[in-house]
Amino acid sequence: MKKFYSFALFFSFLLVLPLQSVSAAQYSEDLIPKMINNNAPAGIASASTQYSPLYAAWKAFNNSIVDGYTDTWESNTNSGWLAYEFPYTVAISKYTLTNFDGTRAPKNWTFEAWDAPTSTWIVLDRRTNESNWRSAEKREFTFTNKAEYNKYRINVTENNGGEFVCIGDMEMMKESFSIKATPGESLVYLSWEALNDVTSYEVKRSAVIHGPYTTIATNVTTTSYIDNDVVNNTKYYYVIEAKLSNGETLKSDEGSATPELPSHIEGMQGVTLPTGSVATASSQYLESIAHKAIDKDMNTRWLGIGSKNTLEIKFPKQVSFEFVQIAGFAEPISNVHYTISGLKDGKWVPISNTATRYVYGRPTITDPINVTAGSYQGIKIAVDATSSWAAINEITLGVIDSVPTES
Repeated sequence: MKKFYSFALFFSFLLVLPLQSVSAAQYSEDLIPKMINNNAPAGIASASTQYSPLYAAWKAFNNSIVDGYTDTWESNTNSGWLAYEFPYTVAISKYTLTNFDGTRAPKNWTFEAWDAPTSTWIVLDRRTNESNWRSAEKREFTFTNKAEYNKYRINVTENNGGEFVCIGDMEMMKESFSIKATPGESLVYLSWEALNDVTSYEVKRSAVIHGPYTTIATNVTTTSYIDNDVVNNTKYYYVIEAKLSNGETLKSDEGSATPELPSHIEGMQGVTLPTGSVATASSQYLESIAHKAIDKDMNTRWLGIGSKNTLEIKFPKQVSFEFVQIAGFAEPISNVHYTISGLKDGKWVPISNTATRYVYGRPTITDPINVTAGSYQGIKIAVDATSSWAAINEITLGVIDSVPTES
């Protein structure tokens, strides 16, 4: 018998993108979590005054104005400030305001940051004559800011004529770009958007959310990076810092990943497909979707309609392997024919002869199917069950290590 062992995952830079690509300013999602009181789940909400506990500061950061009379912050005068303190430093350069009552909405204000070394509020943005607010209207405001602070506030000096100042919801964002972190075996693959006027990138990593970060790579001139100095089953957090040609820097959103050893399915050889693989199929019966063939659960299955179907699986990175093993199900029991193709350089190429396996009306672990050894970006399995309906419960991949001598 042949002896099979786990496959090795190999990453490569499949596409080196130019440094100049994205030009328009991009911003993160709201960085303030959905608050449930002034101190939870994270950060601190505060205000100069509140009309009553029903109108506390955190009500402006709870992502809701369903009830405009209580899902808002309201002062007890026609001016006042509303602040949020992050548990980390960040360069805010955009904010939004949503209001319920037009007359109580802010008209004139400054958006400020607390500078701890000088114990002063620094004005970052100034707005005047913001009037004619409609009920539940949301307005966005942007400005230039590259400095990082942990506390920001809106300081309202005049509202639109009401007795009190009222803010239904407030969001804060930073100028940013997206990053994707994909886990592998003892490594994390990072990729990110290319930006205009960038000379290089730095890769930064932390063991805790929001840092502090340690620089692990400098002078990176591609838009991808492999971090192989990691420990399996440990979560890592990453940001990319773009070095702009004008001397400024721009940080990405935060991405995270937990590298891990591939999983095994009891009774099957090889290992499961890499986390992040995406499965699609030519058809599916009811809730037996394609992903159930790779969900690492032998009790679920993908089932197509009829006797002939195709399952396509694309990996998040290249995988090197020499066999495919299938656990299947057929009703009625039948000889099932499998033909496998591999995705290489963006094209599907045949990598196996048609293999016939006898499949029962229960999860049946079939013999491995040898394929052309190589690194592939995905696999496609054509299933022909003749007059039966055939399902796939699980798929594993592996390499042939040796052929021991029969004793």
